Amino acid sequence: MFDGVSFQNEAYTQKSLYKRGTKHTQTVNPYKFKINATGSLSINGKSTITITNSSTAPEIAIALLKLRCINTKNKNAVKLLNKIIEEVKLTDEEIDEIL
Repeated sequence: MFDGVSFQNEAYTQKSLYKRGTKHTQTVNPYKFKINATGSLSINGKSTITITNSSTAPEIAIALLKLRCINTKNKNAVKLLNKIIEEVKLTDEEIDEIL
């Protein structure tokens, strides 16, 4: 099973209450943050949780590669996969060449 989730420390809403006749002010949280996590639950392997910057296709691909690294016993394959993860801006042809 593979799933992604996004956590934030502040509600995602723009609604606020104020008294009639008073000036509308909205407090801003200077410590607002958001964390994206992608996880997998493996029945016959090791499960993972990967913290990513976003939920875009390249970030999901990195999470899948990390899952593959953890569940691969071939150390040579793990080195190649880690090289691909470190050099995210590789083209498809360069990745095929490494593999």
